[in-house]
Amino acid sequence: MEDIDITGYESPINLLTQISTELNEGIEKQIYTAIQTIGVDINKEELIKAINYDRNQYETGYKNGYKKAKEDLKTAIEDVSLTDMQRNVMSAILENLF
Repeated sequence: MEDIDITGYESPINLLTQISTELNEGIEKQIYTAIQTIGVDINKEELIKAINYDRNQYETGYKNGYKKAKEDLKTAIEDVSLTDMQRNVMSAILENLF
């Protein structure tokens, strides 16, 4: 049996997930309404699939770009003439940035 939290506490992760979901649903509804307003007949479920696909593509591209930037910085640090101590400091800074 699942414990019931009577304190009313909601974890920040759950709250952010709920808020994000509600915002996305609101945006999807506004896009659908705007498209209908200009006279374009579109299947709402297909539109939402397309929007979600686009979001996923953006997220994937962002992650890939972030990964490449990190690799490029590591390579640049290795290519620069640094003492071992300087290289270790730069690597530690890089790890904390990413």
